[in-house]
Amino acid sequence: APPPPLFHYRAEGEEVPHLEPVTAVRIVYGTSAGSAPVEYRWNGEGWARTQAGTPHVDADGVQVAPANVIIQFTPYHGSGVADQFGNDIPEAALVGEGDAWILTAGGLVPARWSKPSLEAVTTYTDADGNPVKLRPGRTWVALPPPGGATKL
Repeated sequence: APPPPLFHYRAEGEEVPHLEPVTAVRIVYGTSAGSAPVEYRWNGEGWARTQAGTPHVDADGVQVAPANVIIQFTPYHGSGVADQFGNDIPEAALVGEGDAWILTAGGLVPARWSKPSLEAVTTYTDADGNPVKLRPGRTWVALPPPGGATKL
């Protein structure tokens, strides 16, 4: 059988409940010197991505700009696996629930994410408990730790 759908989508012209005006969001995944901040900035068509101030481009040199970006604030814990320097590699705790920001339609919808088991599909609901509907198109999911993103 086909897998269940990952997201819910809006019909053409459908309103986006709880949409806040936001032009950009900055994500920082860690505090180490090697951390390269990521920004998503609304360009009128999608969320143009930069990393460490450099545009993220595809093989054709076109800047990546997904229609939607889900910022799922996710706790991390040690994985028990070390990198080449002996540091424990953090692992995202994807089963559970927490806050999320949904970038869509040129704004931000504050949301909650929930994934009760490894087999379950993650759901994203708005302040009224309804599924957040995305604009049809590419959707990227970012997994920063809680507090790892700011609105610009």
